[in-house]
Amino acid sequence: VIKDIQNNLLFKEENLIQSSFFRGNISYIVDNIEDKNSRLLKVLNKIKSSAIIYVGTRKKAKNLTKFLINNSLSVNYYHGGLPSEVRDKRQAYWTNNQTRIMVATNAFGMGIDKEDVKLVVHMDLPSTIEAYFQEAGRAGRNGKTAYAYLLANNSDISKQEDLLELKYPKIDEIVEGYQNIANYLQIAVGDFPEDPIPFNIVAFSERYKINILKVYNILKYLEKEEKVKLSDGIYSPSKVKITTTSTDLYRFQITNKLYDSFIKLLLRSHSNILNHLVVINEEKIATQLNSSVNKVREILIKLKQLDILEYQEKNNLSQLTFLQVRQDLDRLQVNKKKWEERKIYENEKLQHIVNYIKKQDICRSQLLLQYFGEMESEECRICDVCIVKYKHPKK
Repeated sequence: VIKDIQNNLLFKEENLIQSSFFRGNISYIVDNIEDKNSRLLKVLNKIKSSAIIYVGTRKKAKNLTKFLINNSLSVNYYHGGLPSEVRDKRQAYWTNNQTRIMVATNAFGMGIDKEDVKLVVHMDLPSTIEAYFQEAGRAGRNGKTAYAYLLANNSDISKQEDLLELKYPKIDEIVEGYQNIANYLQIAVGDFPEDPIPFNIVAFSERYKINILKVYNILKYLEKEEKVKLSDGIYSPSKVKITTTSTDLYRFQITNKLYDSFIKLLLRSHSNILNHLVVINEEKIATQLNSSVNKVREILIKLKQLDILEYQEKNNLSQLTFLQVRQDLDRLQVNKKKWEERKIYENEKLQHIVNYIKKQDICRSQLLLQYFGEMESEECRICDVCIVKYKHPKK
C-alpha cells in the first residue's frame, strides 16, 4: 500500500519515515478460559480504573452490562444502534468518569483519547489484528502501565471458523440458493418482476433448511453480482392489482355472484386497479361490506388463487428486488475467483488472530509488531508470556 501511494505521488525514491508501534506500557494478556464473566469480575475488581470492554454484538453489550450492574459496578453500554443523543450522553458520562466502565461494540472508539483508561478487555475474538491493536491501544494513553486482556478459548475459534464458512458459501450453494429463492417467490426463468417483492428470510431458511446467516450472505453475494438487491424490512401496506382482462373479469363476476359485490367495491374505490398495484385497507373494506377483516383477507387470497388479482398483504418484511431477469442455472454467471480470494484473505486474517492467541513462546508485543513488519523489536517484559518467561527462566 505504501509503495502504491509513493508511485501515485510520483516520488523519485521510495522514502519512508515510520515510527515504531511499540507500546511498552501495555501488558497484553491472553486468558484461555470458559467462564469469562467470572474472570472479568476478578479483573475489574483488581484493576479499579476507567475501562472499556469490547463485545461482538449489541445483544452481548446489553446483557453483559446487566450482569455487571447486578454486581454493583458503574457501567453502561454503547453500540451503533443507539440514538446519537444517547451515544453522546453515555460517552460524555464515561469520559468525565461519571461512568467507570463502557461495554461496547467496535462502534465505540473513533476519536476516543481518554488518558486514564487503564484496562481494555476483549470478550470476543476481534475481527483482525489491526482492529485488536487499535482497540487495545486505547489503554495507557497517559504512559502509565495499562492492561489489554483478550478472553478467548477454543470454542471461540471454532465459532469464528464456522461463521467464516457461513459468510462465504460455496459457489454451488450460491447458485442453488438463487434457484430456490426464485422458486420460493414463484419467479419463472425469463421473468423480470418490476416491483420489490416481500421476502420472509426466516420462513425461506426454514423451508429449505439453510442457516439464516448463510441465506443472508448468499443474498449479499447476489447483490454484489447485481442479480438481486435486498432491502431492510420496512412497513409496506397491503396492495392489490387486477391481473385478468376487463372482459374476463366481467365474465367471472357474472358466473361467480359471491364475489361480484366485492370486486365492484374494489373497482369503485380504485380506478386504476386494472393496471397498477394500489394500496388497500382491509379494515375499511370490511366496514364497507359489513364483514370482518379475516373474511376480507380470505376473499382476497381466494381471488389470488383464481388468478383474478394479485394480493400483497401488509408486512414488515425485507424487500427483494430483481435487478436482472431470472436466469437459468446454466446461464447464471458468478465471479468464483474473486469470491474465493476474498474468503482466503479473511481466513488469513483469522489465522493471525488464532496464532496470536495460541503462541506461548514469544512476547505478545513482539508478535503484534512482527505482524506490522517490525521484526527487530524488544520484549515488553510485562505481557503474560514475558512474565512466565522471566519468572521461571529456562536453564
